[in-house]
Amino acid sequence: KLQSATVRRDDAKHRHELLLKAINSNSLKERSIVEDISKIRSEIGSNEQDLSAAQQMESQTRLRVETIEHEISMERTRHVDTVADLESKSQEMDESKVKTTESIESKKAEIESKKAELRKIWEKSAGLRKSEGHPEPDEPNWGMEQAPSLDVARVRVRVNAEEVELNSKK
Repeated sequence: KLQSATVRRDDAKHRHELLLKAINSNSLKERSIVEDISKIRSEIGSNEQDLSAAQQMESQTRLRVETIEHEISMERTRHVDTVADLESKSQEMDESKVKTTESIESKKAEIESKKAELRKIWEKSAGLRKSEGHPEPDEPNWGMEQAPSLDVARVRVRVNAEEVELNSKK
């Protein structure tokens, strides 16, 4: 009996040790699980913050995209208006060039008629100078150089007076 009691006692001690080891092992596992749960909760909190930040960035990005799309629309409108304005200014400039060309041509015709009139007056003036005994100056290059100074009014009055006198003698 003693031996059987000793075996039972040793067996009970062994079981007790195994149970203590199992309890210690389970306690360590429990601590590990509690730490893992704490880490997971921390990660969940961090993930929620990241999600919130990502949603906020998405909202801001959406707002930026809308703003950029609006700016693009405004620039397109401004571009269309600018092109239309440039086309109208180009047309106005073309019309102005035509008018200016016409004006220049009419002024050239006026200048030519003035040159002819000046030649006639010059010839009459040269005739008067000759009749008065003055040397006859060379005819200027009309429109290219300054004409010599003449008292045009005096010459015109004398020429007209002589013309009237000649007409009356006829």
